[in-house]
Amino acid sequence: MDPSSAPLPSATQLGSFGGPVLLAYLFNWGLHGILIVQIYNYYIAFPKDLLWCKILVYGVFLLESAQTIIVTRDAFDTFASGFGNPNELSGVHTSWFTVPVVGGVVGLIAKVFYSYRITILSRSYVTGAIVAVIALASSGAAITAGLLIRQAGSLMHLEQQGIFITTAIWLTGSAASDLVITAFMVYFLIRRDTGFRHTHLLVNKVLRVTIETNATTAIVATIGAILFIHLKDHDFHVTATASLTKLYANTLFVIFNDRIKIVGGRNTIETTDNHQMESFIWREPFNNEGNSAMEPRHPKRNVSLAFRSAGHGRPQQRTIDGITVRTDVYCDAIQMDRFQVRPTSFLGLTEILSK
Repeated sequence: MDPSSAPLPSATQLGSFGGPVLLAYLFNWGLHGILIVQIYNYYIAFPKDLLWCKILVYGVFLLESAQTIIVTRDAFDTFASGFGNPNELSGVHTSWFTVPVVGGVVGLIAKVFYSYRITILSRSYVTGAIVAVIALASSGAAITAGLLIRQAGSLMHLEQQGIFITTAIWLTGSAASDLVITAFMVYFLIRRDTGFRHTHLLVNKVLRVTIETNATTAIVATIGAILFIHLKDHDFHVTATASLTKLYANTLFVIFNDRIKIVGGRNTIETTDNHQMESFIWREPFNNEGNSAMEPRHPKRNVSLAFRSAGHGRPQQRTIDGITVRTDVYCDAIQMDRFQVRPTSFLGLTEILSK
């Protein structure tokens, strides 16, 4: 559709069209500034991170940087070279790509990563698949909405049935997936809380980050959906929807950078808070004939726990006055060797919590 044939916003509509668009540009630049700080912290803190983690983080950052450059060009066309032209305020420009398409892709990456963590925590592919399916549906609707908006050529045509339905699915699906992620993470993390101080602090840390990040994106997506559905004659929803892509990128970076530990800072968790359990192997003293004076019912009664720290090697044993003392060092976290992975991966609960 030719943008020049689209109806122009009236004098009373100029503020409702121009204001949200201007705020969207400002929020986009501000959130990208936060993203730059986060990528710098990641670069400094994790030079030896896994290759796929680096590809994921730097790939998202490059995509968001390109999006910011394109958005800046649109802002110049709208408020500089096209100043005073109502068509520029209602024009689509490249927002069909920078808002729904990029937002759908980045949102999908962040949610699939959460789906991966939920699969590990729950030890079930079903829970992770639920999150992934909702995320795919939401991102697919976002990309479809972007292509339809490009064909419409004007923000004045967003009430068209195809655009309206796909955009509503995109925004409501984003909010729903964020809520499902929060519910799953909270449930499975609480189940993994062993009651030990170290694990309890780590679980609380991840719970706080999970609720804060997903609540932010869910609230913004919900606000955008409400404004779009109930005030579709205005562009009030643009500010919220245009901020989603940067919010999802920032939440993804928060997950990675949450592994940074500040020595001596507030809420610092000491990772050396392991727990030792001594198991006694009772050996009765022998008599003159070399036989045991008293044959114990359980000559080797060892204490075993479900949570053994990986990397501590074999248990140490020492004999004191006929009593063999076996010392095992346990970390109140999931046994890493069950997964047969390197400690630097994201597969174990210890890494999910402490990284």
